[in-house]
Amino acid sequence: MTPEELAEAIEAGDQDKVIRLITAASETDRRRAAAMAIRLKRDLFDRSYLGGMVTHRSGPGVDGVETGFGVDGDFPLVVADQNVQPAFWLAGSRATGTSSTPIAWRASLDYPNDLFDNFVSVSRIDSAFNPALGFVRRTGILQSTGSLRYRPRPPSVGSDRRRPPTANSHLAVASPLGSASR
Repeated sequence: MTPEELAEAIEAGDQDKVIRLITAASETDRRRAAAMAIRLKRDLFDRSYLGGMVTHRSGPGVDGVETGFGVDGDFPLVVADQNVQPAFWLAGSRATGTSSTPIAWRASLDYPNDLFDNFVSVSRIDSAFNPALGFVRRTGILQSTGSLRYRPRPPSVGSDRRRPPTANSHLAVASPLGSASR
């Protein structure tokens, strides 16, 4: 199992109580690196969850030991008959020879309703963040994203929502972090 397949397997479980322990070894130039991932997820209330994970990679072909850890949560709520969905994740990475723990995080708020479907998030990825398994697209950034969607239901359409008229807007802004990213 490759590290990428391992990362996909971690995300595959979404039962009420999910504990996953996965180990793998990757063959690279006749060297073997051992990888391990543990994922714990617990449903909260009717539709929410809180999860955590730890990853570990070591062995020949890996400089020392690489460890990653994180927590995440998703909390769909109904407020005044409207859906509101706050969510977050926080991850850290450690490697042999580093004295700090670079982190990455994201906080978001989704408003997925019929007339308006809006989303906003802010995330930060330290420049030295390097997960033991998986990847990040870009490090050393602070990023804000948002989208607005207006979907009126014309009287002639009735309850048929297959092809509603829609107005969309999406914005993503990323700014580089300084060399002292904390």
